[in-house]
Amino acid sequence: MTDDRPPPSRRKSRLLLAIAGFFFFVPPVAVGIVLYRSFDRPPDLAVDLPSAPEARRAAFRARVEAAFPPGSPEAALVAKLRDQGFILSEADDSAWPRRASAAVDKMTCTTSYEVKWRGDGAGNLAAVDADIRTPCP
Repeated sequence: MTDDRPPPSRRKSRLLLAIAGFFFFVPPVAVGIVLYRSFDRPPDLAVDLPSAPEARRAAFRARVEAAFPPGSPEAALVAKLRDQGFILSEADDSAWPRRASAAVDKMTCTTSYEVKWRGDGAGNLAAVDADIRTPCP
């Protein structure tokens, strides 16, 4: 009776090759998936919005206005937006002197989320507005 199996040294080599292939292939793929998923995640304020553009804008605006009503501390808005990845900036627009924006990159499109506000001079919010820009279909 003949044994068709390769000799033990070849089996050991194949096993080592399979293990090495696994460790060289799986971690980079896992890291790539994690990085890709992090790029397409919108800020918490923009999660689960309707898909229709106008309804999406209205829902985002309503969420921002509900989260930061006039009279609430400006510092709370700034902290929450920073925590969600928004980048703060000053604007030349006297109606909305402070802004924060976050961009979400997808394979074919970038969606920008913008929050604008003005303070009352005492550290509280006088007014808040929000918008979404998606230049692709």
